[in-house]
Amino acid sequence: MCSLFVWEIRIKGCLFTDPAQVEQSLQAQGIVPGVRRKGIDPSLLSNRIVLDSSGIAWAGVSLEGGRLQVEIIEESGVPEFLEDGEPRDIVASKDALLASLDVFEGTAAVQEGQKVLQGELLVEGFQNGNGATGEIRQVRARAEAFGRVWYTGRAQAAETVVEKRRTHRTEEATAISVGSMETSEPSAFSQYDVERSRSYSMEGFYLPFSIAKEIRYEVTEQPSTRAEEEMKRQAGEAAWASAAAQIPKEARIIDSKITYARTETGVEAVAVIETLEQIGQSVPRQRQDQETEQTEETP
Repeated sequence: MCSLFVWEIRIKGCLFTDPAQVEQSLQAQGIVPGVRRKGIDPSLLSNRIVLDSSGIAWAGVSLEGGRLQVEIIEESGVPEFLEDGEPRDIVASKDALLASLDVFEGTAAVQEGQKVLQGELLVEGFQNGNGATGEIRQVRARAEAFGRVWYTGRAQAAETVVEKRRTHRTEEATAISVGSMETSEPSAFSQYDVERSRSYSMEGFYLPFSIAKEIRYEVTEQPSTRAEEEMKRQAGEAAWASAAAQIPKEARIIDSKITYARTETGVEAVAVIETLEQIGQSVPRQRQDQETEQTEETP
């Protein structure tokens, strides 16, 4: 019966958009926790969210069990136009596959779909003039460049691990605390867990005083063999966390994959996360002299 209803609504992708906008749009369509799944049209809801909310370019709605998930892509903001000054180029801030390049001023040096390396020139800070001579003028390049970037994380999980387990042996002891100092009876166990209950305390004096009863449970270290699925789960989660830690806040995750390989001691996982992010970086002009020479040689 529970699977017939939506119990949780999750909204992802709101960097600058108020999630309340999306919630209000859903509520206007009768989508609230407890609503029946039957009759929910994800495609219709997606379009409604875009129409009702400002700053959202695309919305995707999916149903997963009792959860309705909304993922949005925000509209690109108005590009930041810097004050005119020294001529500047735009280069790639990291290795990426160029997904889109919108040039507002300057001349594109690469094409969409091209692989670019960190520091590679994307937009040159020059522009052909409109005069009869077609002279080249130096400009401050302005553009919006988005690239697909991949982040990799690796982790291993051992098949055999050492676990601490309680034996059937226990002992009782008394712990006395005076101020910050504490003392208790020595234990016959080399390793043990403790459960403590306070039996008497006196506070409000110069040195607080308390007496506690302890039950000590002996523990021993024993090797344990883990199942294949458990190793994959642990290694996969650690590999994903390692890759995700490298991703900038403003980047949007568009795909991910985890692969596993058996090793002599356990399982190794490799997580690859693909993102879409801004990769343009403004730098001082690099080729001023070259264009000047070309202009002088033009008949």
